[in-house]
Amino acid sequence: MAKKKNEGEIYYVDPRHVVKDKHWDAYAKNKGSNALNERPVMIGVQKNSKVQVSELTSKSTANKLNKDHSVRLKNTFPKKPSFVDTNTIGKSRLSKKPFKLGKEPLTTNKKSNIKVHPDDMTKYKDARTRKFNLKK
Repeated sequence: MAKKKNEGEIYYVDPRHVVKDKHWDAYAKNKGSNALNERPVMIGVQKNSKVQVSELTSKSTANKLNKDHSVRLKNTFPKKPSFVDTNTIGKSRLSKKPFKLGKEPLTTNKKSNIKVHPDDMTKYKDARTRKFNLKK
């Protein structure tokens, strides 16, 4: 399977694009004054210009790791704990439109200069394959 050009790129987006409407109040209460700070997301699946994103976090439980619900990014961020969720989001929860490269919120000015390490990306793909029983 050929690697897509943009898979593994990290963008910073408004959290309202990735947090469900029904969870927004609890999220805002939990984050306090930082609720509108941009959140990192990784492009996990790419089909032409449409992409699906996965959220990056600094915490994960052993249960999530064991069940392939999240993957540790050891090589991308070796000095700090980082995890990526194996579930993907295809549509913005704010605009209800599919995520597309170059369109809001995945514009070049929101793109990080860090890209996920190829070994971490392989682990992510393998975890998704095991979790969803996808064929390679």
